[in-house]
Amino acid sequence: MPSMACHRSDRSGGRRLTWLVKSCWPDTLPEAHRKFAHVPPEDHQPSSISALPDDLLTECLARLPSFSLRSASLVCRKWAETLSSQAFYDARRRLGRLNHLLTAFSGAPSVVLSATLPLSAPSDWAPARPLPLSGLTLSHLAVVGRDIYLLGRTPSAASITLRYDPWSGSVSPRAPMRRPRKRFAASVIAGKLYVAGGAVRTLSGGREAVNSVEEYDPITDTWRDVSVCATPRYGCQGASVGGLFFVLGGVRIVGTAGPRRREGYVYESNMDTYDAEAMTWRRRRAVVPIGGCVVASCGAGEFVYVLASHAVGVSFWRYDWKRDEWQREPNPAVGEGGAPPVRVDNALRFTLASAGNRVLLVQTGGSVCDLWRRSGRSGRGSPEGLVLVYHCETGEWSRAPDLPVAVNGAVCGCVYC
Repeated sequence: MPSMACHRSDRSGGRRLTWLVKSCWPDTLPEAHRKFAHVPPEDHQPSSISALPDDLLTECLARLPSFSLRSASLVCRKWAETLSSQAFYDARRRLGRLNHLLTAFSGAPSVVLSATLPLSAPSDWAPARPLPLSGLTLSHLAVVGRDIYLLGRTPSAASITLRYDPWSGSVSPRAPMRRPRKRFAASVIAGKLYVAGGAVRTLSGGREAVNSVEEYDPITDTWRDVSVCATPRYGCQGASVGGLFFVLGGVRIVGTAGPRRREGYVYESNMDTYDAEAMTWRRRRAVVPIGGCVVASCGAGEFVYVLASHAVGVSFWRYDWKRDEWQREPNPAVGEGGAPPVRVDNALRFTLASAGNRVLLVQTGGSVCDLWRRSGRSGRGSPEGLVLVYHCETGEWSRAPDLPVAVNGAVCGCVYC
């Protein structure tokens, strides 16, 4: 087998992959040309990389550059199975070839697009790729290991769960949630996905809260009810740290029963904490010291980070769950040039995602400029798709390439693969 030691840089990935692919092909040399070819001894058996032991094949493929993995998964079934194995993921980790990828999916009516931004060298987003899906409304993105799970609804309002492989780009349907819901909280604990709260539309056109907590096990591909929500919430946010599922903010649907039911919405300025191992709710705690609307949240390291909106603008907070303490962090620079503060409304949406010791703030909907115009103010800001990176160790914000226009309104998350 030719040595691969001389091909060190990612630029040689194409040649390296070509050699690996050719090693899987049978000898198709025309019979007329065989007399000029080297004739191996009778006891010699032609070799191919696919005939290698599984552990050695895994070591060879683990050295491919990231941009070659999608093509490599199409070579043969054995390669595809190898690339989807845990042994391959562990080998890539050991070789230092895993990277944080910010991934976005848009749920347009005609097509679903995906785009990725490598955070190791965030020069620009990779071109958006269409997925073989249509007519879906995506509401949440959850990362379990190296896999991405998309939660959403079909045109008939039925819930749907999809598994996306970021290396091969393949999408496979998984078991849907037991109850369809929208505007709910979701997070991952110990390799399992948890959802809580949300609401569904009633026949009369109103909303009815979904008062259940569901757990999804990717290994068995099953959902089950594990608890009842401590506080029924709609439009809530979720985060997980230390084996705890935090359900923050949102509104509570109240009203009178009967055919003339009148609905009302009471903002919940608190946080419920679910212990996944004990399967119990802990005591209720305040969300942020000055109240406000929880716009986005995520867990990073040992802390929960929250973006909140108030009457005078937005604020960024860090919650220490061990000490039950909140600390205010530097605000993100949503406006530019000394622009007035921004108060987030329903048309302006943000997502928080963690990547190691960084928190990514992604503007997934609306325009800051339009928000200022609607409020009668002037100022400059990112029209749409703003991406900011908060460095937890230094407490500083930096700018990353904006979200592509094609995937505006997307669900976002960060996967380490």
